[in-house]
Amino acid sequence: RNKHYARSTPFWKRLERLISERGIRAVIDIHGMKFSKRWPHICISTRGFTTASKKLVAAVSAYLRKHGLTVAVDYPFSGGALIAEFGRPPEVEAFALEIRRDLRFAGSKIPALIAGVIEEVSKLLL
Repeated sequence: RNKHYARSTPFWKRLERLISERGIRAVIDIHGMKFSKRWPHICISTRGFTTASKKLVAAVSAYLRKHGLTVAVDYPFSGGALIAEFGRPPEVEAFALEIRRDLRFAGSKIPALIAGVIEEVSKLLL
């Protein structure tokens, strides 16, 4: 239901253009998730590694773990329509970063960590 509507939004169409016109190689879809002690700090969603390579996900996971975060792949979320549509490894790698709510606050280290994730992705894909 919402997936079909999303494909017609200006955001989606702009993303399609950026990928095709500029040769974008990676899409990172950033989301929040509720706080649950059973859930990791970060979930990297890949739809069963159909939207991003194991090599890329391993590098991103290692980077985040190095900074003290717990990380799971495809748990508790496996990814949505955006990464399913645009993730076509090895041409375009797409994954979602689901960030647990207790890590999102003023003064959080998350913005710097996301910048680090982008650097890790760039090293592998450029």
